[in-house]
Parts: sequence; C-alpha cells; structure tokens
Amino acid sequence: MKKAKHYLKILFSSLFGFVSLNGFSQPANGLYGIFVSNPNPVHISKADLTTGNLSNLADLTIALGSYVSNSLTTNAHDGLIYASNGHQLATFDINTGVFIDSISIYPLSPNEEFVQIEFNSCDSNLYGMVRLQSPIDFKLGRLDPSTGQLTVISPQTVGGIACIGCGYAIDPYQHTYYAMTGNLVGIDIYTGLETVNITPVCPSGYVFSELRFDCKDSTLYGLSANITTMSKYFATIEPVAGNVSHISAINNLNNYFWKQAYPGQTMDPGNGEYYFVSGSTNVIGVDILSGAANTVQPLSISGNESFLNITYYPQCLCGATTGINEDVTGDKGFSIFPNPANTVLHIKLNQPANITITDLLGQVKWEKNIQTYTDEKLQLDISSFSAGIYFIRAGDEVRKFVKE
Repeated sequence: MKKAKHYLKILFSSLFGFVSLNGFSQPANGLYGIFVSNPNPVHISKADLTTGNLSNLADLTIALGSYVSNSLTTNAHDGLIYASNGHQLATFDINTGVFIDSISIYPLSPNEEFVQIEFNSCDSNLYGMVRLQSPIDFKLGRLDPSTGQLTVISPQTVGGIACIGCGYAIDPYQHTYYAMTGNLVGIDIYTGLETVNITPVCPSGYVFSELRFDCKDSTLYGLSANITTMSKYFATIEPVAGNVSHISAINNLNNYFWKQAYPGQTMDPGNGEYYFVSGSTNVIGVDILSGAANTVQPLSISGNESFLNITYYPQCLCGATTGINEDVTGDKGFSIFPNPANTVLHIKLNQPANITITDLLGQVKWEKNIQTYTDEKLQLDISSFSAGIYFIRAGDEVRKFVKE
C-alpha cells in the first residue's frame, strides 16, 4: 500500500509540476545541489549564478533522516529531483521544492549501499552502483523510483573500486553507464557487463577525472590535471580508445580547485556549459567549445559550509511513450523506438544517410541507403533477429538497441 501511495503522490506532483511549468511558478531550470551547514539541517538548494545566493528548497534531514552525500539527480520528464543516502530515496517537486515522499530501497542488506545514482530519461529508471562494504564489491543496479525496488543487473563485480568523487554519467542513447575508477569504465545497462574498461590516454603527466555526459553532442567531458605542476584543463575523453583531448588552448583553470570528495560537476546541455564546484564555495562554468571559464561565481556561504553533489536541470529528455530521443536543444541525425524492441523497430531520419545494423560480432544484419527522407518513420521488421544487442549506424551517428 505504501508503494502505491508513493506512486500516486509522484503522479499528482507531476501533474501539478506540469501546470507550474506553464506559468504558475518560476522556471525550474538551474543549478541544484546539497547545502551542508553544520550543525544546521542539510538542504537541497538552488544556486543563483548571478548573485551566488542559495535558495533552500527542501530539508533533507526530514526527508532522509541523514545524508552522506551519495546521490542527487533530476527527472526532467516529471519535474522531480531525487536524493539518496544509499538506503532511502527521497522525491521532491523541483518547481516548488515540496517534499513528496521517502521510501526504502529494497532489497539491500545493512552491508550494502546504492550509490552514484543517475536518472535515465529513456526508461525512467535510476541506475547506480550497488556497493558491498565488506568485502568491497560493486555491481550495476537499476532502481524503480516509484516503488524503491532495486534490481542488480551485473552478474559479477564491475568497475573495480569506484571513485565516488571522480564522476559518473549515463549515455541514454548508447544505454551505457560510465564511471571513472582510475580507468574509464562503461557498463551496459541491460546486461550489466563491462563494455569499456580503459586507461585514459592523457597528455604526459596528466590525469583525467570529473566525468560528465552531454546529451547535445553525445560527448564525455571532464577535467584534466597535472599532479606535479597542478595545471588544469577542460577536456574530452573518447570512450573507445580512451584518448583525452584538452579543449582550452591554455591551462586557464589553474586558479580553481575542484573538490573530489563528492561529485561536484554537471552539464547544462542547453547552453553548452560544464559546471564544477571549486573548493566547495565557488561555482565555475566552462564553455564546452572554447574551454573558457565563462562563469566564476563565489557562493554566499561561509568557510565551514559546502555546496555539493551539483546537478543541472533539465538534462537529457526522451519521449515518455515512444522512446524517441530528444535533446534539450534540438534533434539528432536520427532516432529509434521502441528500445528494447521485439518485432518492429521504428527509425526516424532527420537527413539522408546510409543505415547499417550490426550485431556484437560486427556482422551486418540489415543495410539500406536512404537518399530522401520525410517525417514518416521507417518500420523495420526485426522478428527474425536473435535476442541480443545490436548497433544501428546512420551516417556518423550510432545507437544501440536491444532485441527482446
């Protein structure tokens, strides 16, 4: 009964939030995080990137009882923000800050935590690492935010020892959960298996961390630092070969220290900005094209206070009923739905392209050159395909889909 009530509360809040977004409250877009001020209660807060003022939206002490800075993520479909202490999930209306409900994550033993949670807009589930404290063990898990039910996906340990401060992200289009563990680790969210585990190939003397995914250009961004000279750059990492490329022409981030104790980085895909918290008291916004620090905003907090676990709202959107990929700023070259698919896969092109479908072994299963395109969708019969993972390429873009 409690789970049903929780679902109804979220549904009601979603409907109210829809009305709010259409003119009855201030826009929710912006930078959110956890404001920690001992001995005062811990809050979800929104940062004003012009003045540095923080607006406290919700008291996490009431919602969760305790908070150890594990996870904060947003649901752009329903206008929600989720917070977790590893054992409980609290849900809030992001427009009003109103606390909706807190439910236990189950099944979890006292020796386990569900950490590094990210919302996947393409299936409306939360993904993260199920961490066994002793002996240390990590597996990818999927959480239904309406019921609190946790499903362990990985058949064995993945990712090594996770680095909670080094960044994690979901690429919803390639169905991959990424985490920095020293290596860049990519885990398939359907099978729970590692598809990427590679040492970053950085310029000599540099290390890469603070990972985030940008749904606008499907690129992994982060920060690169020389641990000897302490010079710092904004950078990208390529997930196949692990190549790290510095974007800024000079090490223009030398004056800013990023805090690795907790996740402190996020993307604003609509405006092409990467944010990180410098020393827990300053927000730095970096232009993803030039690497320039466009935003340097001191926060109105004291030295014993912190602004952690930042997340920008909104993030990637995905069609709630069709599964069509939608960016916050425009269409990609093509989209597919449903995903997973059983008998028919729909393909919508936004430009002419040669379409190829391959299996995990690289064998071509279907191919067609489309020279003209309309708003109508191609309907591909995949009933003869074996169950498993496939890749569909249209021009230079690739998507992954699952045949059930």
